[in-house]
Amino acid sequence: MKPATEIHRVADGLFVWQAWSPECKVDLTSTGIVTDAGLVLIDPITLTPGAMEELVSAAGPVRAVLLTSGNHARDSGSFRIPGSAPVFSHPEAIPELGCTVDFPLPDDAPVMGLEWMALPGNAPGEVAYRDPRGILIVGDALVHLDGLTFLPGKYCRDPREAKRSARRLPELSFDVLCFAHGLPIVRNARERVLTLLGGAE
Repeated sequence: MKPATEIHRVADGLFVWQAWSPECKVDLTSTGIVTDAGLVLIDPITLTPGAMEELVSAAGPVRAVLLTSGNHARDSGSFRIPGSAPVFSHPEAIPELGCTVDFPLPDDAPVMGLEWMALPGNAPGEVAYRDPRGILIVGDALVHLDGLTFLPGKYCRDPREAKRSARRLPELSFDVLCFAHGLPIVRNARERVLTLLGGAE
């Protein structure tokens, strides 16, 4: 797929970019977030040189790449720098990724300034990341293409368990929600998720 040509500043220290994937037949969305550890990329796809220069100018050098599932290796290898910008993922995702992962996510501890929550039932090693400022980043647990919804069950290991996992998301405090597929919800995101979960089977 072609690199994304532009980045969008969602909030202070929060950026997204996306591009159409002919292979997946869907928009792939990536997040860049500035934490106390520096600029962290989540499920990144490649940027054009100009867009990458713009991101680094606004947010500083990449300090880590975090993946949300075994399906989201994407272009993580092009951002990986051993020793200064390692790749992290859930241990269950590593066998599926087909790319170099430097570190598994630490048990019950934040990674690069972000809390994380396992979401079983989705793709192997599915997780969501939360920034203390109230920003939640999900992989395939929820998508925001034609409205906010669940990933279709045919892409889940266990659709019922995936929905049970999604019910845990409002335990986290967040107002902004970023996705691996779709543009962010920039306000009242937790309320939107609660409304969706109210209609879930």
